[in-house]
Amino acid sequence: MSNLRKAIEERGLTQAQVAEALGLSSSRLSQYVTGKRRPALPVAVRLAAYLGTSVEQLFCDDLPNDALGDGAQREVKSSA
Repeated sequence: MSNLRKAIEERGLTQAQVAEALGLSSSRLSQYVTGKRRPALPVAVRLAAYLGTSVEQLFCDDLPNDALGDGAQREVKSSA
């Protein structure tokens, strides 16, 4: 399961809800979730901010879930 899919599901959201909230098409978000495409940095930052996590947590598959801690999440949120 992708980190993005996990983050969406853990928050009790659907992909359609996230796509609508961020102004993305459902098919484009699905491509990000399945790993068929990677979002541009501004889109990745918006996704991370909306889901309350970091870009790294969503899209860097080789990082353990707790590798970055709260400091990295605050940094992404404050720069968004």
